[in-house]
Amino acid sequence: MKVGDYVRTYDGVIGKIIDDNFAQEEKRYELDYNNKLYYFQQIVKSSTNIIDLIEVGDYVNGKKVIDTFIDYIFDYSEEFKVIRFSETNILHNANHIKSIVTKEQFSSMQYKVN
Repeated sequence: MKVGDYVRTYDGVIGKIIDDNFAQEEKRYELDYNNKLYYFQQIVKSSTNIIDLIEVGDYVNGKKVIDTFIDYIFDYSEEFKVIRFSETNILHNANHIKSIVTKEQFSSMQYKVN
């Protein structure tokens, strides 16, 4: 992982690494998360492309992700991740992502009525 990569933490935060440093021999990452700075050590996934961090159950642009899969360019020379919201609604370009709420964040914010 390096500065500029996107990461997903164990508690579902997705952010971009803006600095990395060492503290007590453990790697710490400074993340830009909603224009705030956070420090994390427990990174679950990292990628140069934010779309790679999206999982089933997350919400992208306000829509719930029901499936993710890998597709390929015609000659199989390049693969890319596809996000499915419904049978007819898919996203395959990270440039179209405006917001992400991970399933962990959604779960921690919900209020259950008994």
